[in-house]
Amino acid sequence: MKAVISRRALLVVAAVLVLLVVAFVAGAWVGVDWGGSFCGYQVLPQASSNASLLHRELLYLDAGDTKALREAVDMELDGELLTICLLTKSPAGSSRDAVEAARPILRRIASYRKERPPSYSATYAAGLDASVARRLQDCLDEAAASPPPR
Repeated sequence: MKAVISRRALLVVAAVLVLLVVAFVAGAWVGVDWGGSFCGYQVLPQASSNASLLHRELLYLDAGDTKALREAVDMELDGELLTICLLTKSPAGSSRDAVEAARPILRRIASYRKERPPSYSATYAAGLDASVARRLQDCLDEAAASPPPR
């Protein structure tokens, strides 16, 4: 007996193979496209920026310039706080658990900033956008007023 393969069976096998190839190519394309990203953010520029800031802070520390170190850390903290505030308001890409985990951090920093307001260099303070400063303060005020977790 000779095995007979119908035309319909051949078409089904061909269609499945084509779908597998398309899925593989699409997966490879997405993998190449997202290779340097993590959750939509470029990892290398973020890491380079952080390394640069930390290096500058270490130089201030080595020189014993605590005032410049405090100013640099306050500016860096402001940037991180703005990011946290924006992501807790519109948690695109953040889980509910991540947002809830960020709230005590904001509350703790709000308490700290109430005791020790940030210090900025005159140049930075002159260039600081009032709306950004207001948004940051509103976020910290809201965090300070929010109830602690149960």
